[in-house]
Amino acid sequence: MLTEGGGGMKVGSASQVSEFDVSSCDPDVADVWLRAAYVDYRRRLHGDLSTFRFAFTGASVPSFSIATVHHGMGFECETDLLDDAIVVNTTLAGRIEVATGRTVVVPTPGVPYLMPPGRPWTIQWEQLTNEAVRIDRPVLERAAAGMGGDGEALRFTGSTPSSPEWASYLRAVTAHVRDEVLGNPDTAAHPLALAEAARSLAVATLLSIPNNAVAAAEDLTTRERPGAEPAVVRRAVEFMDANAHREVDVAQVADAAHIGIRGLQAAFRRHRDQTPLEYLRRVRLEQAHRDLQAADPAQGLTVAAIAARWGFTHPGRFSVDYRRAYGLSPRQTLKN
Repeated sequence: MLTEGGGGMKVGSASQVSEFDVSSCDPDVADVWLRAAYVDYRRRLHGDLSTFRFAFTGASVPSFSIATVHHGMGFECETDLLDDAIVVNTTLAGRIEVATGRTVVVPTPGVPYLMPPGRPWTIQWEQLTNEAVRIDRPVLERAAAGMGGDGEALRFTGSTPSSPEWASYLRAVTAHVRDEVLGNPDTAAHPLALAEAARSLAVATLLSIPNNAVAAAEDLTTRERPGAEPAVVRRAVEFMDANAHREVDVAQVADAAHIGIRGLQAAFRRHRDQTPLEYLRRVRLEQAHRDLQAADPAQGLTVAAIAARWGFTHPGRFSVDYRRAYGLSPRQTLKN
């Protein structure tokens, strides 16, 4: 451990994952880490400096991060604009208020909320403990396109989940990615698993917090679906079949099919009653099935390792999907 600012710092890395565990009694150390992780700011502190404690624990990959922050003083700041990512926070203890323009957000503890995008923030907190999820904007935009967005710039129309159920869903997906992907070195070693984790966080955010992409996708599902399967769908299918082992987004599939994203989504809905990425997930499930059939468990291969190889980071969900498709559990296939 490296000693710094009256506290300690541990930073480790496995594969693309960078883990950090920082503690300090020095507000300047806190500023360095928070500015590097999120956005620059000008701050004022209130309270007894001799009792200050800062802790910053979590993990990051190139496209997202999940961290728990404790800052033990009264804090006020004005930030610069964060335009290349979004931040979804959940207050675990203390109180925070976020203002931008005429919008003021006073979050309910335990309920995720979106830091209002598109403008700098004015932030106040007291003795805050907070979980922060940072997602790069290109990840969100690819997820929105994959859900059937209409190609317009992604725009959030609310800052909190549309229901308690969606709030619980977003927190559950965050906990899964934090504990079962970033916290599992075997899973985190697979680039496809990390890409799927990023997509899962983005999709959960889009489904939970109101935005124009989901509204457009819901409109798309009401369109008519008759007719023969066109060449663009066949080209898309061929591309996904050939590249299922790689990180693939819907824009790449549309390029390979020689059609726009909107047209591709509509064609798949009309002729296959699914999205392109739902088809891709089915292809990867089939590849995992083949690997399970061919694997020798005596060599140490596990269901979890094979699932992660194909981007399935949630063992329970993989098992359910697998049993639904093949009539037996993945463990049974591996043993037989």
